[in-house]
Amino acid sequence: PNFRSTYASLSSFSRYEQFLHHNMFVGSINEIIHGKIPLIDTFNPYGILIVVFPALIFSFLPFSYVNFHLYLVAVHFIYYSLLYVLIRQLTRSRLLSWLGLIFVARLIFLRPWTGHDPLSIPNVTSFRFFWDIPLFLALSRFNWLIFPINFLALLYNPETGLALSLATAVFFILKRHYSDLLRLLFTALLAPTAYSVFTWAIVHQLPDWN
Repeated sequence: PNFRSTYASLSSFSRYEQFLHHNMFVGSINEIIHGKIPLIDTFNPYGILIVVFPALIFSFLPFSYVNFHLYLVAVHFIYYSLLYVLIRQLTRSRLLSWLGLIFVARLIFLRPWTGHDPLSIPNVTSFRFFWDIPLFLALSRFNWLIFPINFLALLYNPETGLALSLATAVFFILKRHYSDLLRLLFTALLAPTAYSVFTWAIVHQLPDWN
């Protein structure tokens, strides 16, 4: 259905531009694998856990551009599987869930107006915005996961984490769960505090949040 995009991706696979947008993640992951600590002696503009999670995995598996690309594929598979569960939860319809999932996949991955693989620019994919669907699932059914997800999202990608925390606050206000607002505020403060305690315990140095 999108031969032009697929062919263009395959034909440019060996070109430098194919991995240009991977480098900002690959460099940080490689440094973490070799012992560096985020916000202490290495830095990634997109967050902490967004590079720590793959670094933990590639501590046991060979690390390369191709394997990182496969990691992105796995992340997207999990993300869209959760999206299907969310749509099924909201619509109670298997047909609508599949149609919604196919529509989103068609919109993201089979775009006739582009000549590159969306995964070649990971910072604009669900690799970066991963925690929105898990949070929406938690808000709709698995309420006990709301605060852990907000905690992880803030450390994974602060921009997304902050947006999700604000969305969660609005949800609590609309539901009049005012006591949960205090728990959410505590979670938002706990995330950077916990990481600061971690780095201090490891190297007796506080992270450079700037």
